[in-house]
Amino acid sequence: MENSANALLMAASVLIGIIILSIFVAVFSNAGNFAKNIEAGMSNTQIQKFNNQFEQYFTSPDDTIKKMNGHDIVSLVNLAIATNVNAGEEVINITINGSSCLGRDKNGNPGMDWASGKKPTDLLTTDSTYNPTPAYDNTGKITSINFTEIPGTY
Repeated sequence: MENSANALLMAASVLIGIIILSIFVAVFSNAGNFAKNIEAGMSNTQIQKFNNQFEQYFTSPDDTIKKMNGHDIVSLVNLAIATNVNAGEEVINITINGSSCLGRDKNGNPGMDWASGKKPTDLLTTDSTYNPTPAYDNTGKITSINFTEIPGTY
């Protein structure tokens, strides 16, 4: 009888150990998911901050896309170049009437499109305004902005 009582105590100890181990695994798993959710939230915040630096040029306070003149476009191109240089790769591309004005410089670094020799000012028409059309990737981050000329308007 004494052996069977000891056997029951050992079996209960093993079951309690398994339950405690299962609780630790569940808590650890939930903590991992919580950390992933926090990281995703930070990533969304970073994407929003990245987009805002470009969208401020072509978005009105009421969230409508506004027409832009050449000076604003050149400022936006300079911001895109700085962003690409800081990232060390082409993060965002700018096209004006379908022609890209960003690419690689003569040293192969992100910057002006050295191969084509096109500067933003070469692609812009005086006394014209442009409609910006941003493109976003699947995470919602701006990847390119195309400017289409509205001839004869300023």
